[in-house]
Amino acid sequence: MIDTAILAAKQTQHRAWHFLLIVVPVIAWMAFPASYWFDVERVYVHDAVEGTTPLMEVDRVIRHPFRAEWTATVLRQVGEGFTTYCTAHGGNDYDPDAELPDSIDLNWWTWPVECKLPSGSYMLKTLWILHLPLMPDKQVRIRSNVFAITEP
Repeated sequence: MIDTAILAAKQTQHRAWHFLLIVVPVIAWMAFPASYWFDVERVYVHDAVEGTTPLMEVDRVIRHPFRAEWTATVLRQVGEGFTTYCTAHGGNDYDPDAELPDSIDLNWWTWPVECKLPSGSYMLKTLWILHLPLMPDKQVRIRSNVFAITEP
């Protein structure tokens, strides 16, 4: 009878450890949103003339260091919707001490891809996939304003 009670107690401890190994990371993942590391409040792309690169304004905050893969997609307006026109991918290490350059343009944002935009209306979508230690990946997504490229 005592052996059965000891065996039952060990099985309960074993289940508790499994429970903790599953539940604690899930709770930690839910407790720390992506904004704990990185937040992008605004991406604004200025209108430009065909043959020039649109300037940009970006409001972002890096709170803690991390590594991320990013995808920047320029969408061209077709009728009432948008379709992919140009896509760039990359990866960077992000650090709270990092500053954006004083002047940012679309080619800097999509480097190494240079998006040559003919006249039309466009929008820029950016996705970051944050690779965090001991946690599942997190995503940050933002869309810019609709901007125009006009004929010279």
